[in-house]
Amino acid sequence: MNQKLLFILTCSFILLPNIQLSVFAQVNKGNNNLPIVSQSLSQNNIKFKICSESETWVRPTAAEQKNHLASFNGRYSPEEIAALGGDYWKYKIFAFSSFPGGSGTFDIGHLSGLWKSQDTKKPANCDDYVSQLDAAKSGAALILNYKIVGIKWINNRYIVQVKSIKRCWQQVQFYRRDNSSSLPLIVVDEKGRKVPVLFYK
Repeated sequence: MNQKLLFILTCSFILLPNIQLSVFAQVNKGNNNLPIVSQSLSQNNIKFKICSESETWVRPTAAEQKNHLASFNGRYSPEEIAALGGDYWKYKIFAFSSFPGGSGTFDIGHLSGLWKSQDTKKPANCDDYVSQLDAAKSGAALILNYKIVGIKWINNRYIVQVKSIKRCWQQVQFYRRDNSSSLPLIVVDEKGRKVPVLFYK
């Protein structure tokens, strides 16, 4: 199968558009750490599925990324190329609550560096991914260089715990308990420290 077609099919359920972008950078401040997920009450567990993942992926080098983006002959601006993809390149956690469409999935795959992923696996059946997202019955996260540990519903927000891993990415689908138009979600590492998240609406 053509490599570009395979990449688009692989990423068609995990990526987000380069439109209507809102950024909420979460940073750790002093001792304002959140509870580690594994220490929270079990009845607050949120079910999730790992729809896709790679256990060997690393982001390309800056030179590789620039050359790759430039190879699209004008699809990406000189500013985007110089910034290696901008916020898509800077962040490692992406959260979203609606499906962006084919063009959006294509762009974030290339701007984030996921185009270099070659051994994607699909641990769970996520055939309902698009319909569940658009019906606000599920949320999703794209996690780069981390692996998910668990998700809890605490104080009216989802707390996603992740563990830092050098070589990996995961696409996670989880079922929602809220009715908010936004996605009340915070990500913490294994020590309870907040991890920056890029939200899409």
